[in-house]
Amino acid sequence: MLYRLSRFSPIHRVARKLSYAVLWNLPRTVKEPVLHSYLRRRLPYSVVQKGDTVIQIGAPWDILKSGRSRFIHFLRRVGDAGRVVVIEPDADNVAAVQAYAERHGIRNLTVVPKGAWDKRTTLKFMVDPQNPASNLVVDVLDNTRTDLDRFESSQIEVDTVDAIVDELALEDVSLVSITSNGSENKILAGMSGLQARLPYIATIGEQTLYPLLEAYGYRTLGGDDRGYTFLKNV
Repeated sequence: MLYRLSRFSPIHRVARKLSYAVLWNLPRTVKEPVLHSYLRRRLPYSVVQKGDTVIQIGAPWDILKSGRSRFIHFLRRVGDAGRVVVIEPDADNVAAVQAYAERHGIRNLTVVPKGAWDKRTTLKFMVDPQNPASNLVVDVLDNTRTDLDRFESSQIEVDTVDAIVDELALEDVSLVSITSNGSENKILAGMSGLQARLPYIATIGEQTLYPLLEAYGYRTLGGDDRGYTFLKNV
């Protein structure tokens, strides 16, 4: 899988372009069911049940266009009785997700047009117009990177997942999936309330990268399609 390769490696860039060249041109009615038949057996999708509420943090339009966006497959898992919440700060990505929902008559998807962080504030955001899956907050930017000329700067509103959950009056959340680029620890810090009743968390990196997972009482359940899924200890 591409996530196991460095995003900065030539191999990753070539593999991504090749996969997009194929997936972007396949009809949704073909690629999404085929991908889901594989993904539904893998973490984190396999722990999601009918009627669940799932939060997806990050939903770039390029991943959506390929049919691989996690929220698509969470929707299939939760069914009409469940709910999926997408937290996404980039306006183009938000528009793409909303257009997808409207085009396909999806009523159990909520899009929150802001970023997730450890407090409510405004942050500088770096946007890659051609590959928004690489978007990131300036506060977690690696200044040694040499590819920053392909990014555009913007300002985004951010808030804690706890505050968003309260605002939406979400009673029971089964899983929070975090696909961000370096903001994971800040996002986890903004989940101190929710984590007490949250069975599963999925992140891009291993548990050792996120000390709060252990502090919150999570253990590694297994590898998934983007990284790892963690289970709350009972």
